[in-house]
Amino acid sequence: MIIPVDSIDLSEYSISELIRLRDRVTEMIPTSDLEDIDLQKELVTAFYNGKEILENAKYDDGVPLSQKASAINSIVASLKALSDAQKALFNIERQRRLENCLAKALEQFPELHDEFFEYYEQELEP
Repeated sequence: MIIPVDSIDLSEYSISELIRLRDRVTEMIPTSDLEDIDLQKELVTAFYNGKEILENAKYDDGVPLSQKASAINSIVASLKALSDAQKALFNIERQRRLENCLAKALEQFPELHDEFFEYYEQELEP
């Protein structure tokens, strides 16, 4: 049975009951934290959904041309976002490899190694 949300009198619940109720509701709500979302997976899904919508509408004369164009624009936007994500991932991986090579090279010069990482840590601080 579904009860209209606004008809529930929450004032009758204790604090601990309200907290338990909030926790149950929170479990049902999708995350709002960006780091919990697999952006690449979501972009790929959006891309394939857009392609499917376009394929279904492509030869349907009942679908206005503006809606077909909108589907194409969505696909193009998804491809651009995927391309940007791939470039960013490539740059991150390249940066990581460069940092590893630099750290290995600096191991041969302990005095430079320590000084470099002091400067590096200072630069990374917000």
